[in-house]
Amino acid sequence: MCDWVKNTILPDLIQFDAKKLNSKNYWYVTDDVISEEETVKNRAVKKGAAEEDIFSGLNDEIFANIERELFAKLRPHFCDNMDTLIFDTTNFFTFFESEEYSDLAQVGHNKDSRHNLKQVGLAMAIDKVAGIPFFHRVYRGNRHDALVFSKVIKILIDNVKSSFPNLKDLVLVIDKGNNSEKNFKELDGTIEWVGSLAPSQHTELLELPLQEYDQQINGNKVFCCRKNVMGKIRLLVMVYNCKLAEKQEHSMQNGIMKLTSNLKEKYTSYKQKPTSLVKGLENILIESRHKDCVNVKFADSELIITANDLALAKRRKTFGKNLLFTSKIDATADWVIAQYKDRNDIEDTFRTLKNVELIRIRPIRHFTDSKIRAHIFCCVMSFLLIRLMQLKVEEAGMTMSPCVLRDELSDLQQVIMIYANNDAEMKISQCSTVQQKLFNLFQLKKIETLLTIHNC
Repeated sequence: MCDWVKNTILPDLIQFDAKKLNSKNYWYVTDDVISEEETVKNRAVKKGAAEEDIFSGLNDEIFANIERELFAKLRPHFCDNMDTLIFDTTNFFTFFESEEYSDLAQVGHNKDSRHNLKQVGLAMAIDKVAGIPFFHRVYRGNRHDALVFSKVIKILIDNVKSSFPNLKDLVLVIDKGNNSEKNFKELDGTIEWVGSLAPSQHTELLELPLQEYDQQINGNKVFCCRKNVMGKIRLLVMVYNCKLAEKQEHSMQNGIMKLTSNLKEKYTSYKQKPTSLVKGLENILIESRHKDCVNVKFADSELIITANDLALAKRRKTFGKNLLFTSKIDATADWVIAQYKDRNDIEDTFRTLKNVELIRIRPIRHFTDSKIRAHIFCCVMSFLLIRLMQLKVEEAGMTMSPCVLRDELSDLQQVIMIYANNDAEMKISQCSTVQQKLFNLFQLKKIETLLTIHNC
């Protein structure tokens, strides 16, 4: 952090010593906000119940209060016409191994396939209109999404009621990983929601011929029905996308070809040809997503690989199909599809948080839970600032990704011109057309004036 800040105008602008941005000062400052000692005491008091606490005894109410106050100030400017919230979870891997200090960092299913590393989970809700986070919590990295959602539902609903007291038609969009009968009972009567189901768990809808899909929305075939799901009647919307089906078929065929090639290559590498499924061949099958699509046999010192027609037919029935459902049983299919489509917004948020060129939330290098919590809070606030900058740019008629916006602003350099009479002048480097628009939009002329130096 110190090295980065020294290459910016911040020390001159805010008048502080960049060398003070070090790990030692970070520890002392954040410990005043969220104490590691207090966190350890909370766990000791809970004793046996500590294992059930997915938040690891962290008292992070101060961060929650800051978040609520910020959102209350921002909402009239950016989120006043919002009607949809999007909730999801992700996780961030770490490189430390010690179990002595961190209860948050645990080995679990990592969403970046780094399953061998300890990780920390993040639950977040953003508004659909502006993409601004209004709720986030950090949790143990070995907890399943559905369990996490069950633990944060009450906190999330309380936040919704305090942040949107007069909004009656608010909708929550959730991923299928949060599905459980208990979770939906908690939501019923408090907020309408839209989610998704695994089509394979509803075979009667998979078996339905495409000719019986009675709607056409955005080029996709759609079938609607009402069905009892997890104890209550819900509106189900099956969407068939022919292009997605073709893509999945192509992906499956490529996967089978690669699996077949790998098996044959391994088989020919044996000097003494095996007559059964030896460990080397078995490992190749285990690691492939398409192992159920082939039959492997041995005959006359040859490896024979044939298609498993039943497994292929079963897979093809799911190709191109997405099954959505909602508590709002009087909703239209196009409304349900539009609501769930916006779930991609939070995936973009997670990608920005994980972008090492922007926020650097990972890999997490802090090894005590209070400091991990403070680090993630700072990163979420950094994303909030980036998102607000994007919104201002969009209001000005430009559209930029966070990376493009960073690159354009990074090219604005501070230049010091020294003259023969010992005078000096500080200016901003020459701007392109886009950079000049950003310069004016963010009122950087004021900063340039503040930094101007005479008679050096």
